[in-house]
Order: sequence, then C-alpha cells, then structure tokens
Amino acid sequence: FAKKLATNKSGVLGVFILGREELNISEHFGFRFLEGILDSANKKGYDITLFSSSNNTSYKKICEEKRVEGVIFIGLRRDNPFLEDIALIKVPVAVIDFELGSLNSVYVGSDNKVGVEKGMEYLWDMGHRKIGVLRVYKESDVGEKRYRAYREFMEKKGIYNPEFEFMGDFTKESGYLCGEKIAKMSERPTALFCLSDLMAIGVMDSLKKNLLAIPNDISILGFDNI
Repeated sequence: FAKKLATNKSGVLGVFILGREELNISEHFGFRFLEGILDSANKKGYDITLFSSSNNTSYKKICEEKRVEGVIFIGLRRDNPFLEDIALIKVPVAVIDFELGSLNSVYVGSDNKVGVEKGMEYLWDMGHRKIGVLRVYKESDVGEKRYRAYREFMEKKGIYNPEFEFMGDFTKESGYLCGEKIAKMSERPTALFCLSDLMAIGVMDSLKKNLLAIPNDISILGFDNI
C-alpha cells in the first residue's frame, strides 16, 4: 500500500462485464474470462475491480474516479451509447470480441471469419447443401462477423436459402426455441450452424425432446469451444 502511495498508482485494473441484464449470469461468456484475467493480473501485481453494466455513466469518468491503470471491456455492442467515450480513456484498453479501432485499444478475440469458413467447409465436405444458421442481433459485432462469413460462403456456393435462417440471442433458451421451430418444419436444413455453443446446446436439447436424431436427422455445429 505504501508503495502505491509513493508512486501515485492504484495497482488496479478495471473490468467491465456488459449486458448482464439480458443474459442468465451463468450463460454470460464474460465470466469465463475472469479466472484468466485474475491470474494474469495477480502475477503482475495488480488487483481487479469489476464494474457492473452501465448505460448512463461515462466509462471514462468511471475509470478516472476509480484510478484504474488499465481497463478490459467484455460484452460491448454496436449500439452502446459510450463507444466514442472509450477512445478518450487515457489508460490502456483491451476489448474482447469487439474491434473498437481506437488508438488506445487492442482487440482480443477469435478469427471469426476463418473459424466460420472452416466449419462451413467441414459441413460441405460431409455432403450438406441445406445448411441453416442460428444468428444473433445485428448489434453484436462478433455475431455479425460470423453471420457475414456464413452468408458469403452460402452465396458463393449458390445454396443460400433465407428460409433456413433463425434468430437467437446467444442464450441456450433461444437455441431451444429454434430447435422447436426446426422440428415443426416440413422441409428442414440437414445441418445447422449456430453462432455460439450455448445456442447449439439449446438446439440439441430441443431436437432430442422432439425425437430427432443428431446427426442422422440433422447435424449441429457450434462456435466458441465450450
């Protein structure tokens, strides 16, 4: 503590986990990163302050008031009202699964385009031509990147069918509802690409309840490596 006072540094990193209000806390992917963040921070002599979601307070103001030396954002969306505010933060910024593009920030995430292309090529090589997608809201940066890669692949192959598009929200429940819709279709996709593993798990639970066999009746592919 005396050392921190002498150097006028807080020794604290801030972590914003956004969007908790919309998801079951056990399903929020942000909490999967916390253990790794804590371990790495402690090895470097830093403590962590966890901030709850806030859409009415400037992130820059919070960082200055709490005197954090760096900040990590998890769960940013394209419609966040304080996106431009983040670029004004004067300490290093890391953003998970969202390419902010500001000079003070770094992007941490998967190569979504390559990941989707590999998955789609696998389904194609397995003989699938009726490949559906369970996508998410357009405000999700990572979701849109994955969906665009799927769409580009399907259009390039000349097999895109809008009837095989379904909308979810990253949750297991939305996957379950998608599975219910598919079970009732007279003409189903032979494979479904889910833009998150949690949604894929929900789809599989629903299809099994409806006595559809995986992969004999329909193949399911997820993304995130849960």
